[in-house]
This record gives sequence, structure tokens and C-alpha cells, in this order.
Amino acid sequence: MPMLLLAIFVARLEDLKAFSPYPAALMNLGAILHLNGRLQKAEANYLRALQLKPDDIITQSNLRKLWNIMEKQGLKTSKT
Repeated sequence: MPMLLLAIFVARLEDLKAFSPYPAALMNLGAILHLNGRLQKAEANYLRALQLKPDDIITQSNLRKLWNIMEKQGLKTSKT
């Protein structure tokens, strides 16, 4: 049941993303996706958040951590 709730929550956040110019919301969605293994979607949300707020240290840090994970898994990142 908790996974179903998480899936619903993520779906709602993704729906709101289209209407939300708020970098914090995009960063939070990226973090949730990141923690749940949806790495490429997480990267896209972190990058969009940084387009809106390039100096956000937390988002920058999360993105670096994500890239490290992606590289270890042999996944392509936007930086490579």
C-alpha cells in the first residue's frame, strides 16, 4: 500500500510540475524520484529547478550525488 500512495503522490507532483515555476517543488520532486530509482526523471527535475534558481546549493548537491550514482550504474547523464 505505501508504494501505491507514493506512486499517486509522484503522479500528482508531476502533474503540478507543468503549472509550477517553483524551483523548490521541482527539487523536491527530483529528490523523491531520485530516492525511488527514477534517476533520469530526477535529473530532469533537478536541471529544471536549476534553470529557475541556478544558485540553489541543495539542488546542486543533489544533482552531483545523482550523477555519481548514474555514472556508477553506467547510465548516461546530461553532463557526459
